[in-house]
Amino acid sequence: MESLLAIGVGLVLRIVVDAATDNDDRVGGVLVGLWEGVVLNHFVRRMPHSFDPYLGFGFRIFVDFLFTQSLSRLSLVALWALVG
Repeated sequence: MESLLAIGVGLVLRIVVDAATDNDDRVGGVLVGLWEGVVLNHFVRRMPHSFDPYLGFGFRIFVDFLFTQSLSRLSLVALWALVG
């Protein structure tokens, strides 16, 4: 249940960040990537032997790419998720 909440919050965050940054892929990608990194870190620590956090991360990245169609944003989100 908590994973579904994280997916929903992550998708809503993307909409808010896009509106706040006027669809600037660089700033939006960094903010979303940091958020994704924090969420992924939280769930990996909470469920260390589960693959579910990675599936949720992949799903959110996939949905983000479907809506933005931007490989640069996708790469920024993935890179900054490593930092977060």
